[in-house]
Amino acid sequence: MAVFVSRGLAGGDENVPEPAVYPGFTDVDDTQWAHNHVGYWVEEGVAGGLLEGNYRRDTVVTRDHVAVHVARILEVIP
Repeated sequence: MAVFVSRGLAGGDENVPEPAVYPGFTDVDDTQWAHNHVGYWVEEGVAGGLLEGNYRRDTVVTRDHVAVHVARILEVIP
């Protein structure tokens, strides 16, 4: 989901920047292939991870999750 949303926000995969400060999720480090995407969408305020410091990169994404994240991209909800 982070890759999909980040590509949309940045205008393509090649435009996704390396995050200025990586949020430091325990399950997504700088060796994980999508770490730039995860860091970018956290910097953009689309998602923030979970209280225990995990991103849960292997969680199944539901339509509800997609709707909330897209609404945050379009700034429809805070």
